Amino acid sequence: MPWRQTHQAYAIWISEIMLQQTQVKTVIPYFLRWMERFPNVETLANANIDDILKCWEGLGYYTRARNIHKASKIIYGNFENEFPQTADALQKLPGIGHYTANAIASIAYQEIQPVVDGNVIRILSRFSADTESGNKAIVTKKYFDLLSKIIPHKTPGDFNQALMDFGRMVCKPQSPLCQECPIFNACRAFQQNNIDKFPVKVKKKSIPEIDIIVGIIHHKDKILLYQRPQERLLGGMWEFPGGQWNDGEDFDTSLKNSVLKKTGYSVHVGSPLTQLNHAYSHFKIKLVAYNCVLDADISESKVSSSKWCSINQLNDYAIHTSNKKIIPFIQKAE
Repeated sequence: MPWRQTHQAYAIWISEIMLQQTQVKTVIPYFLRWMERFPNVETLANANIDDILKCWEGLGYYTRARNIHKASKIIYGNFENEFPQTADALQKLPGIGHYTANAIASIAYQEIQPVVDGNVIRILSRFSADTESGNKAIVTKKYFDLLSKIIPHKTPGDFNQALMDFGRMVCKPQSPLCQECPIFNACRAFQQNNIDKFPVKVKKKSIPEIDIIVGIIHHKDKILLYQRPQERLLGGMWEFPGGQWNDGEDFDTSLKNSVLKKTGYSVHVGSPLTQLNHAYSHFKIKLVAYNCVLDADISESKVSSSKWCSINQLNDYAIHTSNKKIIPFIQKAE
C-alpha cells in the first residue's frame, strides 16, 4: 500500500478518506493518480472542483471529494499550509470524523489515539465472543476505551496499522486464517467453533429501487450534459438530463418535464437507447435512456449547469457511474 511508505499527513489523510467504504485494491490506483495530480495541500486547494471530481470519478461517495477540497482550502488559508497535528484539530475540518482524525494523528504525529474500524471490531468481537457487537455505536465506544488502556505510547501509529492489517489479512470477514493467527488459542470464538457468528450481524433493511429516465439529447453532432447542484447527492457531477419517473405519468411526459425543468429545453422523446441497473449504498436504480432531439433549433444551453459536447468529449467530464455506463451505447449507435 503506497500510503504506508510515508508518514506525511497529507498522503495519510487522502488514503484514509478514499478507504472509507472502499476496498484497498480499488483505492491503490486512485491514490497514485491523485498524488501525481495533487501532490500537496497547496495544489489541491488551488484546483478546480471539476478537476477534483474527475480524478475521483468511479470511487463513489462524491461528498468525500468535495469535503477534501473544502478542508484543503482551510488548511492552506487558515493554517498557513501547515497540517493540524492533533486529532481534536483535525476533527474540525470538513469530512474528518473521530476515526479518521485519530488515524492521521497517530500515524503522522504519533499521538496516542486508538482507531476502531470494521477490522478492529471484528478482531475484538471474535476474541471476546462479544454478543453486543451488533450495536456499532456501543461497541465502538467500548473498544476505543479498551484500546486506550493498552495502546503503546511509543508507536501508536504502528499499533493501529497493525490491527487494521491483521483484520484485513488474517482475521478476515470470510474464511479467516485462524491457524495462522498468533492469538487463536486465546480467541473465544475459535474455542467455541463459531467464528462466523462474530461480529453479531444486524439484519439489513431492504433496499428500495427507483426508476430513472434520462434523455440523450442530440443536436448538431453534440449531446447535452447537465451538472448536478453542488449541495445535492452526487453534487457537481455531470449526467444526461432526466430524473425519477413520476408514477402516474407515461415515460415520455415524465422525461420531457424533467428535461424542461433542469435545462429549459423542450425535447421530443424518441426510441429507447438502453436500460441498465445500478446499485448505490442505500438504494438501487433501474435506468432507461432515450434518444431525444430538441423541439426548437437552439444551439446554446439555456442554463449555466447545461453544456453541449461532442461524443468524443464525454469522457472528459466527471460523469457519475450510472450515467457513464450509457456512453458505450451512445458511441456504438453512432
